[in-house]
Amino acid sequence: MARGFEGERRYDRIYHEDGLMRLWERGRLESEDDYLAMRELLAPSFGVAFGVHEARSYQTLRTRAADAFQMRLSFAGESPLMDWAGIRLVVGLAQGASRVGLDTVRLMTRPTARPRAFIVEAGAGSVEIESYLPGDVALRVRAAGPCEIVFAEAAYPGWKATLDGRAAAPGTFEGIFLSMRVPAGEHTVRFAFRPASFAAGAALSLLTIGVVLFVV
Repeated sequence: MARGFEGERRYDRIYHEDGLMRLWERGRLESEDDYLAMRELLAPSFGVAFGVHEARSYQTLRTRAADAFQMRLSFAGESPLMDWAGIRLVVGLAQGASRVGLDTVRLMTRPTARPRAFIVEAGAGSVEIESYLPGDVALRVRAAGPCEIVFAEAAYPGWKATLDGRAAAPGTFEGIFLSMRVPAGEHTVRFAFRPASFAAGAALSLLTIGVVLFVV
């Protein structure tokens, strides 16, 4: 399942329902079959190992907005929230199941999931991901009119944005995802993660190099 899901669309996400996760956390891996079931069903830790994007956050860096969105996902169930988060596969338990196994899990595919970058207004244009590196993404936007584009990554403090090479202020969509208003036409939008600690580290490195060169 890992290879098949990953091959569908590179930026889709997978979501494990709360009931399944609670039962998983209370259980134990007592046999090889239990281990294989967890791997095949892609528990969040295994999902990361297989390169599958998880909707549940296990990051050290957490914000209240990210936690709040996770709570909204838990209570909303099937909703536009899942579409905006790009969740194309939901893993849950069959009704009445008391254990997690390949025979007790149900899978639901979601064809309405949005891509990682999208335009909020229906029919307003298109967005393509030109490059996607950790902390640095470039988008090609073709807008029929003024619109809001969304890059469905958490808007942690430190994200910077440019519109056609000029600095622009990134916004947020649904209180969590990076967004930007763009005018009609074709544009390049770039989001880059440059927290204050990054600048401080770069300055310290340059200072260290300067001291070393001076001493030498």
